[in-house]
Amino acid sequence: MAFLALTPATNADEYIAGEMDQEALRLLRIMSQSLPLRTTTLQQIAPEFVVAKSAAPTWSDALADANARFGPRQPQRAAFLRKYLERGSSEADLDELGLHLSLASGGAVTGAGSSKTLAFGPAEEPTATLMVWIAQGKLIDRPTLSLPGVKIEGVDYCYLTFDVNDRLISAARILPEAQTGSKRLLVVQENTTGEGGVNYYSASIAGAAGESESIDFTPDLVIKTRWVTFPSHESYHESYENGRLRKRTHNKDRQVANGTENYIDRVETFP
Repeated sequence: MAFLALTPATNADEYIAGEMDQEALRLLRIMSQSLPLRTTTLQQIAPEFVVAKSAAPTWSDALADANARFGPRQPQRAAFLRKYLERGSSEADLDELGLHLSLASGGAVTGAGSSKTLAFGPAEEPTATLMVWIAQGKLIDRPTLSLPGVKIEGVDYCYLTFDVNDRLISAARILPEAQTGSKRLLVVQENTTGEGGVNYYSASIAGAAGESESIDFTPDLVIKTRWVTFPSHESYHESYENGRLRKRTHNKDRQVANGTENYIDRVETFP
């Protein structure tokens, strides 16, 4: 597999993009085998959060069923009722789950709507969370359930996320500086676009002096793109074809009348 030729460093502390490619790929391969997307189930990882749907045909019927079977008991109540939350469900229905807003993660806002994260267990340190996306008081997607961390075959993984069918759709592994053997933090992630969709993989590296590097891989774990940014506000983007570097676009910031503008400084191409 081909990667870019690394730019020679002028001193031992200089950030060199690409140095952690092989380690990132090694970790991604292990993760994709230990936690295969869409086939790993919540039942395998955390069965206490698995409650099957009943014959209740409507939300009102499901709510009556939850009241009779579980009352306020958690995680069973919320784990059961989440199966009945659909696109178009009222935001007010979330109150019936009996969960608190999570304090461990703030809500996100996009042009499509905003997110809300509900906590199983303590709001400050939940044992699991439910995330929903909302617009105009309605759910715009079905909720996902996430586990903050689990140990699989002796390895710590985090942010395991499951769809409403209890199938794994994303997971991550974080290696702090002490484990990377350098002054860098490495995060690898696997995600999928959904049922019958495409798996994709990524890695991000944080340097000691504020540098950052983001790498995207194909479903076959071949490098596709790389973004590298520096504290000096310079950055570059690399495009790959079948794992071979084809183009590197350098960007810089400059002052303009209304603030700062990012522009393309130069473009390198590779045969």
